[in-house]
Amino acid sequence: MNCVLPVFRSSFSLLSGTAAPEEIVQQTNLSGYLTFLLADKNNLYGCYDSYYAALDIGIKPIIGVVLTTEVGELTLICQNHNGFKNLSRLVTEYQLHGAVSINTVDRYQEDIICLSDKIENAEKLGIIFENRFYIQIGYNYPARLYCFAQKNNLKTAACPQVSFLYEKDYETHRLLRAIKNGYLLDNIPPSATAGKEEYLKEKDWYNNFFTSFPEAIKGAQEIIEQTDLVFPERKNILPNIQIEKDHLEQLKRDSITGLKKRVKDSTGFYFARLEYELSVIQKTGFVDYFLIVGDIVQYCRRQNITAVGRGSAAGSLVSYSLGITEVDPIKENLYFERFLNEARSDCPDIDLDIDWRYRDDVLDYVYEKYGREHVAMMATFTRFRPRLAVRETAKAFGLSPDEINKLTKSLPRMIMGNQTGESETIPTKIIKELGQERCHKILTMAKRLSGLPRHLGIHSGGIVITPEPLTDYIPLERATKGLVITQCDMYQAEKIGLVKIDILGQRGLAVIADCYKEVRKLKGDNFKVPEDDKKTFELLQSGKTIGVFQIESPGLRALLRDLAPRELNDITLALALIRPGASESGMKKIFLNRFHGKEKTEYPHPKLSGILKETFGVFIYQEQVILAAQKIAGFNLPASDLLRWAITKKRKKREKEKLEKRFLDGAANNGVENKTAVKILKQLRQFASFGFCKAHAATYGFLALQSAYFKTHYPAIFITAVLRNGGGYYSSAVYVAEARRLGITVLPPDLNISEKYDSLHDSQIYLGLNRVRDITYEVLNQAEQNRPFSSLADFISRVEISEHETEQLIRVGFFDSLERSRAKLFWMYRLSGHKGTRRKDDLFGNDVLAPKMKMLPSLKQFNRYEIFKAEKDILKLTASFHPLTLFTDFENVNLNNIYNQPDKSPVSISGWRADSKRIKTRSGRWMVFLTFETLDDTFEVILFPDTYILYSEIIRSFRYLQVEGILNREESNPAIVAKKISTVPTGLQEVRYV
Repeated sequence: MNCVLPVFRSSFSLLSGTAAPEEIVQQTNLSGYLTFLLADKNNLYGCYDSYYAALDIGIKPIIGVVLTTEVGELTLICQNHNGFKNLSRLVTEYQLHGAVSINTVDRYQEDIICLSDKIENAEKLGIIFENRFYIQIGYNYPARLYCFAQKNNLKTAACPQVSFLYEKDYETHRLLRAIKNGYLLDNIPPSATAGKEEYLKEKDWYNNFFTSFPEAIKGAQEIIEQTDLVFPERKNILPNIQIEKDHLEQLKRDSITGLKKRVKDSTGFYFARLEYELSVIQKTGFVDYFLIVGDIVQYCRRQNITAVGRGSAAGSLVSYSLGITEVDPIKENLYFERFLNEARSDCPDIDLDIDWRYRDDVLDYVYEKYGREHVAMMATFTRFRPRLAVRETAKAFGLSPDEINKLTKSLPRMIMGNQTGESETIPTKIIKELGQERCHKILTMAKRLSGLPRHLGIHSGGIVITPEPLTDYIPLERATKGLVITQCDMYQAEKIGLVKIDILGQRGLAVIADCYKEVRKLKGDNFKVPEDDKKTFELLQSGKTIGVFQIESPGLRALLRDLAPRELNDITLALALIRPGASESGMKKIFLNRFHGKEKTEYPHPKLSGILKETFGVFIYQEQVILAAQKIAGFNLPASDLLRWAITKKRKKREKEKLEKRFLDGAANNGVENKTAVKILKQLRQFASFGFCKAHAATYGFLALQSAYFKTHYPAIFITAVLRNGGGYYSSAVYVAEARRLGITVLPPDLNISEKYDSLHDSQIYLGLNRVRDITYEVLNQAEQNRPFSSLADFISRVEISEHETEQLIRVGFFDSLERSRAKLFWMYRLSGHKGTRRKDDLFGNDVLAPKMKMLPSLKQFNRYEIFKAEKDILKLTASFHPLTLFTDFENVNLNNIYNQPDKSPVSISGWRADSKRIKTRSGRWMVFLTFETLDDTFEVILFPDTYILYSEIIRSFRYLQVEGILNREESNPAIVAKKISTVPTGLQEVRYV
């Protein structure tokens, strides 16, 4: 029995609490308490986590909140589910409008208990809450508050505040408060932190402390007895759809109509599959879900917004018939059960990729259709990552910005990656500057922050839609961008039963949409990309897929060269096979050896030969697990998917063991030897680390094929679309270089031709005005609206523009089409007296001369380095020429001559660092993959962790580099494993290294 009711603040009291709700529940139980009260400040972020954690352990959860009102902070506790709804409304009121008025508190006081540790307004609160109001007795002035309550006939409750679980956590709490309020740890005032004693005590300690306040102990027991919060068990909460007809009949009608349009020669098999899927959708209660998603897609079609459903939904013929997905699941041999089956209780997952430029339009449609009280974006919790934790901690310790930068940049990446800081030494130069003890203290304290939530963010695409107002389920708040979001993330939403629908902005999809738009101007509105274009597959087989949707990374380009794809299914296979786990498990190597005939294809059992034939006896797709369980153990398809779910997701050990035993028993009954069955089960467990959904890969394969077609046949249109939409694996500079390799001219922004975004004119790509740094949108709009311009004078007479903006435009070649000499433009501009007040009639014209001057002075023209520097600084890429053409000693090499050398051959090569990608190894250390450019190709360089530590500063600071290493031809993916990286002299007078 609880002698008191501790009031906990969890880590969701952001930048204050130090313990997760589940940790609080666990420690409360270990300390012998039968219940607890979680009351975070102005939020219910942790309510569901603590509730379900308490039920799992067997103790009673009590949920409340510390709410900021116009009469001060009140601790409000919900007595039941109705009280929770009211609490949710009050929290939402605070988050959207600020301190809650007393009238609003009164409006939503039903089934809520109120605690206050203030004398002021106690009488008013007593009137509102009647016998549900208590004076909270804690550590601050307990005798005074107790006497006041006794004198005024008010009830009291022994509810001590617990701001952190353990006494040692006080320093972490102080650090969080210092970060929150911008204090240094040395001078943070006591009023900004909780009391040092506000950690969880043993029950005997509380008994002794509150022995003088027996009525308060009694009040705490009353509160415990009066609270009985039970969240209703609801699954897959969906909004009410306003359809007069029967919902299932509507879905059936829409599906049949769509199928007839999409599959002209559909056989009875198609309709039988459709009927089967509809029956499962009805039995599992997801008819409305399909109608909702289908309606969103139809809105996109009406508005000419490109939208594609992806994920396991591509295995559904209903999804395909409704136009949600683009891949025919019958033709591509995809399985509906991976997406939905009768044994599945959670909601199927349909992710919608939308052309990123119109995502907000689609969201507005959903908000308007279902009502803004019923729709909200899903939240995410942004947590302290190691680098941020070190930075914020160092700031609280009083380090200057320069010192903080030196500390975070000089620390080995592994310290940041594995969140310990113990396995690597701090650089000597930092120890000398900051002191060893100081550095150690900062890293130690930062480690305590790592993983704690820092603030709320917005999910990249998730929205929820509910039949009742959302506040019946969870409070809402306003994100930094002004959007209203839920006070729960996707994992908590799943516990509640809320259904997340992902509407994701996809730049790669916009590239394909733009290409279709331009090509249809040439080929007609009915043009569609053919799936069997010979030249497209020749491009894929060459691996020259930079810019192509989802298949442009170095690993995939090498894999495409290996596989030499001849059909869509080969691209699907490549997308699944490239997953990191496939390489780490060795399965990718086995597959490639068998694919190239270096190793004989073997099947774990003859029954699996048909299933694993396309992947040469290797489990690659999650769908193969479903079929293997069916063939080996006699599982039906729903049970097979349960097994797939159990081994690919974090499931309870008991559930997994039960399914695995069922698999082995089924295999025995099916005539499969136990030894073989155990071996197959082991392979399936290994598969969990890399298995990929074939339906998802097929969708992306379909889009990749479309993208590759446009690059093959319309390269200028394609590269323009890639640049304009910022879509792809690489930075824009890489795509500009690729354009040069394709023979496409790329030009800097031009005042009379360029649009706001990159555009194609007369087969030349003009970079967009939006790429020019430090230019306001007002100037860009004026430039577009007022052109054409006949001269610089004409431009500055009709565009309100600052001196700095004008000079940026001159430097980057904005006026080159009118005057090639940028030096002359600068001279004329400065001569015009732009710094003072000027009139339009005294500006220079085309032939203006300086006063008393017969001719222009001899001007030193911009050299190539100055052009390069201007474009690099202002555009963040070099449009006029490749940087490597500047350097006198650079020698272009034929990479084939290097790649044809034996494995492990020494290599020394220079190039331009174009891109960098970091990944974490199994041990938690960072390694990096660098993409370098030569004048006509790219090559890849691998830096393993130890090498990365040595040269991380060089590769961050310089672009023209010399790489010395060895050739790595493992898995036929030629790359250079770096042993040393150094800067290369440019040979330029202006700058030695770049």
